[in-house]
Amino acid sequence: PTGSSFTAVTNNGVYDMGAAAPMLDNTRLSVRLPIAATIRIIHNGAIMKEVQDSQTTYMPAETGAYRMEAWLSVDGEQRPWIYANPIYIEKTARLQRSPAELRHSGT
Repeated sequence: PTGSSFTAVTNNGVYDMGAAAPMLDNTRLSVRLPIAATIRIIHNGAIMKEVQDSQTTYMPAETGAYRMEAWLSVDGEQRPWIYANPIYIEKTARLQRSPAELRHSGT
C-alpha cells in the first residue's frame, strides 16, 4: 500500500524488504504506515512485537528473517492488510577500524 515501509536501519544505511542487513549494536527494524493499524513484527513464526500505531521500531536480538504484518479493524474484526516480505538480519564481521580510517589508509 502506498505510503507504507518496512526497513532495517543501521549506521551503514537503510535496507529494504528482501535485503540482508548486518546485525550491529544499533540495527533496528522500522515500520511506517499511512494510518494506524495493528503492527506485528514476526521472527520464526513468533510475534516479537505487536502495537496499535502507524509506526514502530524493533531492535532484533537474533539473526534471521523478520517480517511485518499490518491488520486493520473492520466492523469489529481484525482483517489482514499488509504481509511484507522479510528482511534478513545476518551476522557480520566487525570492523577493527572505522570506514574513514580505512579510506585514509588505502586498504
